[in-house]
Amino acid sequence: MKIGFIGLGIMGEPMARNILKKHDDAIFVFNRTRSKEAGLLAEGAGKVEDAADLARKSDIIITMVTRGRDVEELFSQIKGELKEGKTWVDMSTIEADISVSIARQVQQLGADFADAPVVKSRLIRCGTNRVDTPSLSMRTEMSYSFTSEVSQLCSGRFWSKIC
Repeated sequence: MKIGFIGLGIMGEPMARNILKKHDDAIFVFNRTRSKEAGLLAEGAGKVEDAADLARKSDIIITMVTRGRDVEELFSQIKGELKEGKTWVDMSTIEADISVSIARQVQQLGADFADAPVVKSRLIRCGTNRVDTPSLSMRTEMSYSFTSEVSQLCSGRFWSKIC
């Protein structure tokens, strides 16, 4: 399972580093400020040209950016790569209406979307599934039916790779 991580700021960089250290398959990284990728690339992360290239090469795309408009901008860049078999996990703490809108659009493209903000500041429903992972102080709302590969995202095995 190839993972792509977008957003290497204060929260994203250590999370991406832990996935890189603990994940057996490829991990690709991207940041708008490209110099923030250097440390992870030196440690073995895969280089990509842009956000769309990361989405193309990854089964799971994880985003951790600052604002809702940044998530909307990322969606416009990667939507051509979102299709069945792809999962987007947005860990940004953004406006609920933006998450709901993007979740619906991603689902229409055939991909899966999980809204997983790292702060328990809100709870939205994009689908019928709800998963609490209090060890990360986060809530996850899924817009898909669980598959064995995706349900791994919500298990301690996957999240322990981030923490």
